[in-house]
Amino acid sequence: MKEQKYIIENQESFELEDIFECGQCFRWNKQEDGSYIGIVKDAVINVQKKEDRIVFSGVSQKSDFKELIRNYFDLDTNYDDLKKKLSQMDKHLEIATKFGKRN
Repeated sequence: MKEQKYIIENQESFELEDIFECGQCFRWNKQEDGSYIGIVKDAVINVQKKEDRIVFSGVSQKSDFKELIRNYFDLDTNYDDLKKKLSQMDKHLEIATKFGKRN
């Protein structure tokens, strides 16, 4: 098996700490460099954020590493649009979506 990489850019709503420390992900461990390493199906994956880029790297016997990542992290959902719609529905939701945003 050789290491594979998949990179996404301009993802405001993809914050490593929010995703991996939320209490709903149990198989991810924070590394000294701030990245996280975990297991997804048959893959060992490292996720690192570098400025506005999210770098997924790892090894897998699965032929489509990109599809595995996109499905697991639900990357086809536009969370920025979803947050915008929610914040326009109600004052409480507007406050909640602003509270969840990192500066």
